[in-house]
This record gives sequence, C-alpha cells and structure tokens, in this order.
Amino acid sequence: MEKMKKSEKKIAVDVVAAGLTGPARYVLEASDKELKTLAERFQVEKIHSLTANLTIYPGEIIRISGHLQAVTRRECVISLDKFDEKMSEDFEVLYADNPPAESDEIIDPIINGRIHLGEVVAEQYGLALNPFPKKPGVKNPYQEVDEERQTPFSDLKKILKKRS
Repeated sequence: MEKMKKSEKKIAVDVVAAGLTGPARYVLEASDKELKTLAERFQVEKIHSLTANLTIYPGEIIRISGHLQAVTRRECVISLDKFDEKMSEDFEVLYADNPPAESDEIIDPIINGRIHLGEVVAEQYGLALNPFPKKPGVKNPYQEVDEERQTPFSDLKKILKKRS
C-alpha cells in the first residue's frame, strides 16, 4: 500500500470541489508516532496498525467513503487477558461548507476550507472500537444460566421449595 506523508492528510476542499471531475482515492497508513498518539487518545494499550482506503466524491456535499483496518492490543473485560483485536469497518461521512439546518443525514461542516482525512479516520476508528472487548473463546460466567428456564422469580421458587 502507498504510505502518505502527514502533510498530505489534509485536503483543500476548493481543490476537491473544483478540480475533480470524479472520485479521488487515498490510502492512509498511520505512522508509529501517530499510532502511539491514537492509543493514548482512545485509551487502548497499543495500536499495532491502522490503515484506511478512502474515496472522496466531490460536489456541493462532499462524500467520503472508506474502509479502515486496524489491529489493537486490548484487555479482555472478563479475564483481563491481553489479546489483539482485529477491526475491519466501512464508513461514510458527509461534509459541506454550509450544512443544511435540517437534513436526514449528518453533514459535518468544513472548517477553514479543509477536511483533515487523518482526523476522519481517527474518529471512525474511535467509533468502531468495541467498548467491551472480549478475548475470543472466553466465556462470560454470568451467562452460563439457561436464559429460557431462568425467570425473575426462579430464585424465589427455590427458596419457597426449601421452606416447605
């Protein structure tokens, strides 16, 4: 994959809106320094890799569709074991100079005539993070009970049977 320099992660909207007649494609790959900064920002132990393939569709409303892949070192919420969690997510975001006040879709404003693609990817990574990471194969001890047979009064029935 093509690795882009940090300075290339911001795109000038007027160039995209006026200069393109069709979609533009970008590949972003986070550097080691960026991975460390993102790990601190999202409070994860370590991000091993983060790449995104983006397609920018110009127009009055700029549409960015993308696919991000990441490998993140996580801690299991059940066993507290460390494990590597793989992420593969598709996303789409919209931007406009003056987003309409009422819209069925969320349209982010363009700030200072630029869209920071690195920040777009970072935000999507944060949204895609599993808030309760579970190591594959680890069972939740609180879900071992057969839910069909368990009712809110199951324990009460057991107590009443013991008393009689």
